[in-house]
Amino acid sequence: MKSNKEHLIGREFVPSGSLGATGFNFHFRVCCQCNVEKSDAEGLISSITLFNTPARFNDPQLNSLAKRKAAGAYHPDEKDTLVKDASANHLVEFGNNAFQMRCNLTSPPRLPARLVSFLAYKHIQGLFSLMTSSDPREKTRLLPHENIHVFDYYNYLDWGNTQLAEVNARVRSWPCYANICAAEGYFRALLRRCVDSQVGWFWALEWNRSLRVIGAIAQPQLIPQLFRDLPELHWTPFPDGSGRFREEVRMPEEQDTLFDAEVVGFTGS
Repeated sequence: MKSNKEHLIGREFVPSGSLGATGFNFHFRVCCQCNVEKSDAEGLISSITLFNTPARFNDPQLNSLAKRKAAGAYHPDEKDTLVKDASANHLVEFGNNAFQMRCNLTSPPRLPARLVSFLAYKHIQGLFSLMTSSDPREKTRLLPHENIHVFDYYNYLDWGNTQLAEVNARVRSWPCYANICAAEGYFRALLRRCVDSQVGWFWALEWNRSLRVIGAIAQPQLIPQLFRDLPELHWTPFPDGSGRFREEVRMPEEQDTLFDAEVVGFTGS
């Protein structure tokens, strides 16, 4: 099978020039078809996360890039609709016998779960292989797909929700073996391993200061342990059946500790 070289962090995935000449990244061998699939996913995810990132409103160059990408990519779940036009409108009704209120809500372009899971798998697979292979240039350790579990993903307006806070509290004491901040903060990754090696690993990704993805590395039968009995996020369905909504919870910057961790050396298998 033909293969070629691919960057772990695609240079077009993050803002232009943010990786620089010496920023964290690395090449790995990948089959040509997988490389194309990863590149396609990166292009779509980049167009949506950069369009949604709050960073664009303080950076004219980034704002221009975000608008250009959103105007040049079609949303994968909205036929013939560009990312820039993929916002959705919803009718919401409140009230009781005494009063009735109706309003329209607009949601930004949404990422399909399948694309998030696909790219998260690629990123975590690459980082785990780099970290656990004695010499990645000679031989890399690859995880079976079923051992990398994507739990959920959250946009930046919701990083303070009770579910994320509880997961963070559960893994805070786990030793950290990778804590990466690259591309001027537009790519972040964290890997922690439970002291009970049977439980496995926790990982988190942050893409373009817009989206956080969390999950686990473990044997399939052990994966649910970390995420069991989490606080429920209370959703309300839209009356027209077009989706659901809930109140998002912002995370004050000074309280954001998900990626606060000191790295220890990895010596396990």
